[in-house]
Amino acid sequence: MPTDYKNSYRMLVSILILFLPWQVQLSSAKEYPWQVGFQGNSTKHVDTANILFEDNFLHDGNLTEGRKWPLISGNWVVNHGVLTVSNKGDASTEAYILVGDSTWADYCVTGQVCPDKESNVDNDAGILLRVNSDKPFGSRYTICLNPYKNWVGCANDRGPKQWIGHGKFHFKPNTWYSFAASVCDSSFEFSLNGRRILHCDHLLLTHGKIGLEAWNHGTQKFKDLKVLMID
Repeated sequence: MPTDYKNSYRMLVSILILFLPWQVQLSSAKEYPWQVGFQGNSTKHVDTANILFEDNFLHDGNLTEGRKWPLISGNWVVNHGVLTVSNKGDASTEAYILVGDSTWADYCVTGQVCPDKESNVDNDAGILLRVNSDKPFGSRYTICLNPYKNWVGCANDRGPKQWIGHGKFHFKPNTWYSFAASVCDSSFEFSLNGRRILHCDHLLLTHGKIGLEAWNHGTQKFKDLKVLMID
């Protein structure tokens, strides 16, 4: 190859090396501007200073009407900073609680969850987003953590349950995981221990409360819950 062509080729490669990282960052900023910890140009961000709701579960006892969470269904107990729910039902039952405001639109729910791996039965620990109904399996989005199947999925419970996203995750017995569940405009994203598991677009529900859930037979644990505004 002539020297002039070699020099031109090297110059082109150098330009591409400099350009590509910036291009990837710009694309990420456009597609996921609101994920926790994201750095880059965007119109919306998680506002860590604007806390819509927070509960560290420091007051031991049963979860009753007098607390921040109105009791909806199930046996929820607070002990030493941990919220525990034991659901003894079957696949047609769920224990769940709700909190927040029906006008909440764009927000990020963070906390820690310990799914029930020890019971070795099909069960879910759930995080509920944009809840529009207090009824079981009502109008909402449900993020299901299933340690029995080592699986994470998101269901659209607006009418008949419809899975709109799912991914694999290997759960370990008696292990806590940090989670972040974000809804912004018509998209949502879910991560465990900083690893993005789910991302879906074209959401239909635009507003709603948040909640926690236990499905089928199992004992689920939650702690350090916080809801941050996205703006």
